Amino acid sequence: RENLTEDVNAFIRDYMRGIQRNLPVSSLDRKRVESLAETVTGASSLSRIKDKKALKEYVLVYILKILQTSFN
Repeated sequence: RENLTEDVNAFIRDYMRGIQRNLPVSSLDRKRVESLAETVTGASSLSRIKDKKALKEYVLVYILKILQTSFN
């Protein structure tokens, strides 16, 4: 379980690293962050995770954590 969590976190970090280079701060609103989370949860590498709702919520929180630490 810990390995799966770290794999998901690494996947999200890698995805966000590419996005943050081109992401204007002004475009960060709730809808945009939810869209980013939806894109991540739709990735084929995460298809083995059955509870998609919980995965999306986790991804949303983790994306917000990444954004908080990178913009502070």
